[in-house]
Formats: sequence, structure tokens, C-alpha cells
Amino acid sequence: TKRARARGAAHEPIAAVEPASPPEVEDRVDDGNADIEQELTVDDTWDLSADPAQSAEGEIPCEEHDVGEEEESPCADETAELPRRSQRIASRMLGHVSVRESIEKLGIEAELALKREFQQMVDMDVYEPVRLEALTEDQRKRVIHSSAFVKEKVDESGKVTSVKARWVGSGNQMNRELYETGSSPTVSTETLFAQLALAAGEKMDIITIDIGSAYLHSDMNEFVAVYIAPHLAKYAIAVDSRLAPFQDSRGRVLVRLKKALYGCVQSSRLWYETMSETLHAAGFRANDYDRCLFHKGERGDQISICLHVDDLLVTSTSQRRTNELLSALRARFREVKVRQGAENGYLGMRLTTAEDKLTVDMVAYIDECLKECPSTATHATPADSNLFVAAVSGQADTP
Repeated sequence: TKRARARGAAHEPIAAVEPASPPEVEDRVDDGNADIEQELTVDDTWDLSADPAQSAEGEIPCEEHDVGEEEESPCADETAELPRRSQRIASRMLGHVSVRESIEKLGIEAELALKREFQQMVDMDVYEPVRLEALTEDQRKRVIHSSAFVKEKVDESGKVTSVKARWVGSGNQMNRELYETGSSPTVSTETLFAQLALAAGEKMDIITIDIGSAYLHSDMNEFVAVYIAPHLAKYAIAVDSRLAPFQDSRGRVLVRLKKALYGCVQSSRLWYETMSETLHAAGFRANDYDRCLFHKGERGDQISICLHVDDLLVTSTSQRRTNELLSALRARFREVKVRQGAENGYLGMRLTTAEDKLTVDMVAYIDECLKECPSTATHATPADSNLFVAAVSGQADTP
């Protein structure tokens, strides 16, 4: 923005912050942004290394969010290396829409979704309001911005099931040197399909479980303060009047996190620890080769769980074992959504059980991708008709 360029000599851009270290757990990790992508604006970037005392009114150096400015892709983190247009395309393929776009498209439904999201923050005691001037120098270094996106949730058949808002912290602004980070593992593709094959062969029951607002069940064990931007503060204040006296001259509200918020660098790790502890307490043991696969019981009376962040795929030969698991989860978590039956879904895949066969497909997901990026031309396959023909002594023979 013009303001950012004018003060370029005074404050370095956010790119000057040292990037995060690569995850240690293979290449299948959740970096804290699984299931969420951040809606950021150009004016939301600021210099974490700057001295807060040098800014006006002792505030953290940052630009005021201008809802009239163009908003960036809600999936800015995952598409940071892409051109701006490609970021927007990727964002829409993920189904995430910025607050401004969602209100233009969905109207009152989007605003109600935002109010429900902040009501959830109140119900789960996620934060408490604080004043910037009351923070220590070290705590001021741990202040970040936040953003939100609205998403139409669809099932594996492509049907819209609900409109959901997500408030997230701008984890890209967090200085990794100040926090204990670490990534959360997710179940490997090989493990997942091995379990599906086992379930088909052993005629096991398959159910899927979604833990609602999973991260918010984990306590934030480090100091993190988050600004609720002006265009979001009005929704937060509407459901939590205690925030109103803390609104600053720019319309923002500063809160200290008490729970692990989506987007923060340590949140995925904290959630995995919470879920792992819950399953161990219920008698499950982690697999030696994949710590996102949990088992309980023995063959013939067994239950297994594949864990991908807050989505669980459960295969079981015992209804009693399944009921015990559901009781343990419902005793610990606020919302446990269960789906079972001949047709199910997991991670965008449709799972269909018919007689002795289990079919896995992603037709609806592919259709959605083609809907967002429609084909404008047709092309012949790169392979010729003699793809599997071997040339021997100048002549072609079929193997």
C-alpha cells in the first residue's frame, strides 16, 4: 500500500522475518493451517522486530485494516509462492471466501456464521480482553493480527450442508524463535488405504467422526495476544459485551488466548497431544509405524482409528468397542459428529460399501475442481496407441 511504501525505510517488510523451519515429521504434517486458510490483507502485514515504543500511542506498528482495500486470498499461507491470480483460484478451490466476498454472496447467512463463530469463542472461554499498555516488552513481541473466512461446507456428494465461519490467528506473523512450535502428524495415505483394505476383507464396520472446533479444546501454554480487526470486532462485541471497553482508537480489540486458536504455529501440535492423551486414557495404543493410527483390542474384537487432525476414520468388528469410543469422546469434547452407513465420506473421498466390496472414489471432489477451473479445450492423450508395444529389431511386437 502507499502508506507501507512511504514508511519503507522505517520498518522492514514481513518477509524479513525468518521463515519457519521445515517440519520434522516426514512430509505429511499439519502446519497449524489444516482445515483453515487465512484471509489476509496487504494492510495486515507488519514488522514483528520493530520497537512498539516507537509507534504512536505505544501501539504495535501496523496498518489499519481498510475494508475498502482489496483483500488477498483466504489461503495466503499455502499459496504464498503463487502469482496473485493463482492464489485466488487456489483459494476458491479450497472453498474459502473472504469476509467481504461472503457477505456480498451470502448476505445475512455469512454474518450469522461470523456471530456463531465468536459466540463459540465465548462458550469455550478461548480468550480474555487485555490492554496493550499493560503488556510487558516480551509480551508485545507476541502480539499478532487475526482474520476470518466463510465457507460453504459440502459433503462428498457435493451438496452444501452449512455455512461456517472461522476466526484464525495470523500465524505467519509469529516469530518462531519465541515459541515452542512443532507440527502435528497426520495419518499416511498408505496407512489409510491399508486400513480400508483390512476393513473390506474383515467385513468391519466403518464410521467417520468429526470433532467440532477441535483446536479450541487445547489449552494455549504460551503467551499469545491477538488483535480482532475492526471489521470483525463488531461481530465479537455483539455476542460479548465485555470487549466493548477494550476497543482501541482504530476499532480493534486485543485479546489474550487461553485456548489454541486455528492458525497459530503451536496449535496443531497442542491438538494432537490432546487427542492422543484422550485416546490413550480410553485404552488405545499408537501404532509403532504410524502414530496417527490407534488400536484397541485383539483380532475379532478390535477397533482402529486413523487420525487426520480432527477427522477420524474408525474401523471396528465390535459395536461395543465403538460405543465405548464414542462415550469417551463425548465426555471430553463439546461436539462429536458421527456418520455411518453404506455410504460415507472421509477427507474428500466417498466410501461406498455394497455386499463384499468397498469402493473409494473422489468424483464429487473432481467435479468441484472442474467447476472452479472449467475446461476450455480438449487435447489428445500424450500416449500413442502403441504405448505398450515394444520395438524389436525394427519391428513392433506386443509383450
